[in-house]
Amino acid sequence: MPADPVVHLVADPSESVDLARRVAGLADRSAGRAVLHPTPGTTSATDFAADLLTSLGKRFDALRFERATRRAWQLVEI
Repeated sequence: MPADPVVHLVADPSESVDLARRVAGLADRSAGRAVLHPTPGTTSATDFAADLLTSLGKRFDALRFERATRRAWQLVEI
């Protein structure tokens, strides 16, 4: 796995609040679906991986706490 995988983030400033709620409601980890809410200003792939881990139910500070930032994307895959 590459150190920094390519990630495409699409943001739509005209998105309605109702649509945002509907999309957020699709999250169901038991069904294998996660909805990611990226931290504003996130620019690094590692921080994006941390946001993804949070959307999967992990603690927001787990990577730093466990000193595992280098393995962020490996942990996402697991």
